[in-house]
Amino acid sequence: MSAAAPPLPGLIRAYAGLVTEAIAQTLGKNLMGIATTGSLALDDFMPERSDIDLIAVSRRPLSPAERRDLPARIDDEVLPCPATGLDLIVFTRQQVSCLPRPMPFELAVTTGARWGLDVVGAAMDAEMLLDLEISRRHGHALHGPEPVALLKEVPAERLREALLVALTWQRDHLFNPRHDPRGTEGVLAACRARHWLDTGDLVSKTVAGRRLAQVPGYGPLAGAALARRSGRMRTSLRGKEVRELLANVIPELEKT
Repeated sequence: MSAAAPPLPGLIRAYAGLVTEAIAQTLGKNLMGIATTGSLALDDFMPERSDIDLIAVSRRPLSPAERRDLPARIDDEVLPCPATGLDLIVFTRQQVSCLPRPMPFELAVTTGARWGLDVVGAAMDAEMLLDLEISRRHGHALHGPEPVALLKEVPAERLREALLVALTWQRDHLFNPRHDPRGTEGVLAACRARHWLDTGDLVSKTVAGRRLAQVPGYGPLAGAALARRSGRMRTSLRGKEVRELLANVIPELEKT
């Protein structure tokens, strides 16, 4: 964990504690650790706009009963989330130690008042590497050791792959009513990817957006995305400009 890892806000800390308890009750002694990732780890959390991103590591693959019981315990209808929603990914110790290609995970649970409950089990997704590395570099341990001691470092070439998958997904979901109705997240995801390409650092979308707001060719759009995200601007971003930005950054990620 980064030495500067921020404390969790009170209401979020209480909710994360309840989720941690539910995971611990389900996995018992097989639970190795739980940690924050995403905006919560990067000190970029906005309750009205962000979801709560957590990862958990199990000593062994989940049983059918655990795959059934864990989502039921953390369903928003049972455990209401004080943010946009909860996004939990469960890995095994072997998965986070070996980082296979393609990258597997045991269980992904997404739940929220506006989302319902979505459960995906035993699948593969390269984007998960981004969650792991953000947690390793910046995460806050909720159970077990700090993530830097629990998670293996993701090599740069695998991070490039994860950022490419994430940004391609954003491109394909631009202006989607649920995921990115104003185009804001697509722009800031591109800023984050551009920042990593330039520096090798994984930072929040806000930090990356502020940096790119000072760079010719990015400034007006990055600044507008930040204003839209903070609520200072209510109009949507221009689709042509957003798509041009992504079309500029994605090929850079595709280079090997």
